[in-house]
Amino acid sequence: TWRSGILTLCGMLGLLTTLVVALLLQPRHSTTPMLRWVPRAAAIAAALETTSAATEAFGGLVLIAIATGLLVVGVVAAAVLVPIGRGASSLVWSRLADLVEWTAIALSLPAALLAVDILDLMRGMMAG
Repeated sequence: TWRSGILTLCGMLGLLTTLVVALLLQPRHSTTPMLRWVPRAAAIAAALETTSAATEAFGGLVLIAIATGLLVVGVVAAAVLVPIGRGASSLVWSRLADLVEWTAIALSLPAALLAVDILDLMRGMMAG
């Protein structure tokens, strides 16, 4: 499945990204600890499983991509700490997180359709 095509690979990566972001941000609305931590654990499990499969398929290239991604996350976290340190409102950050969560949920269906190679399926239907 990793060698299916660039659109399928982008769909898989997009689906993983939207899934993890939605599962990490959704528990903010929950009140019980169980409802907060189960989606977070599912997001971590999905990310670890995908990383494991990608490492087997691509080798060291995945580790470089993961290191680069973690570096970007660290730089973004450092940039976000400055406004927080200056007293930015938590309501602003909550609304920003809501926007990111809604965007992830909205983009998950198109990413899933690309991941299952819907374009080739549609071509096959139209040709046959």
